[in-house]
Amino acid sequence: MPKSCAAYNCTNRQSKNRGLTFHRFPFSKPDLFEEWVNNVGRAEFQPTQHTVICSEHFKLECFNTWGNRKNLKHNAVPTIFHYPDTMKKPQARKKLKLTSEIKSKIEVTEERIETLPTVNPSRVEEKAPGRNPGGAPCFEGAEDHTYAATNLGIMKKRLYTALEQNERLRKRLKVKQEEMRKMVKKWQALKDELEELRARDLSPGCETYVVEINQLQDCLE
Repeated sequence: MPKSCAAYNCTNRQSKNRGLTFHRFPFSKPDLFEEWVNNVGRAEFQPTQHTVICSEHFKLECFNTWGNRKNLKHNAVPTIFHYPDTMKKPQARKKLKLTSEIKSKIEVTEERIETLPTVNPSRVEEKAPGRNPGGAPCFEGAEDHTYAATNLGIMKKRLYTALEQNERLRKRLKVKQEEMRKMVKKWQALKDELEELRARDLSPGCETYVVEINQLQDCLE
């Protein structure tokens, strides 16, 4: 569904046939977000993640040009608006009070960036989220924070368990390899003696060597 510009009295809509670009409100930058909302000049206006402003409301210096694509600079603010005569240009208001929904979206986004897991075991012990004096995790009320921390704890536990199991298996393998090496060495020695006895026309003790060699060979197989 095409999006419409949120500016007062602007009827521009997203269309492939027009040279306009549409830009979302900077929720992750509260101060810049406040400027955008103030400049729109609409009473009780609260944008959502899908609300957009078209490029006609930005000055040329607000854009970086890369090839055929226009991108807003990180500190760009829309300032070109056409207010009716009965409506004064909005003055700077007191700090805009963000709704709990907007705060939650900003905090969750930052938390997900900070708690991205890594596959490097040496970094598992990285600093955990802040804690209160009592030792409890210091999350700011968003349920996603607790969910992310719980998942990280489970991942750490599974990683430690896997590493411990791997170490035990490695030691067992080393012991079995040593036992196998000794058996092969003994089998080779008996085989050499048997060949020597056969060269002497099968001495009386030859049958004993044959039985022992066959037993060792069965073990090796």
